[in-house]
Amino acid sequence: MKIPDNYSTIINPKLFNDYILNQNHLLGKLRARYLLKYISDKQSITEIVEQLHKIPFKQEYQSIETLYKVGLFYKLIYLSTINFNKQKILVESFWLIKNNSASIELLNFNFL
Repeated sequence: MKIPDNYSTIINPKLFNDYILNQNHLLGKLRARYLLKYISDKQSITEIVEQLHKIPFKQEYQSIETLYKVGLFYKLIYLSTINFNKQKILVESFWLIKNNSASIELLNFNFL
């Protein structure tokens, strides 16, 4: 199933600055070092974010989990490709939909 067109995607800028590209983050520092080899400037980050925004609308999710601990949430996982530095890169992205919400928020992503 694809996400309906009337939904909006949310990608928090802090996700990149505080976690994904943070070389001092306890859990994410190795991934940050790897990604920073490919992401050299703000333009590169903007390109990745633009492509990530399109993923839930252009393809079906790979799997879905229902999370009940703090309300009703759906975690969707997508496997897709993005174009970056003139090559296609396989990306696994994790998204969250809150019950009765018309938005889907990026939780995390990995280059595979």
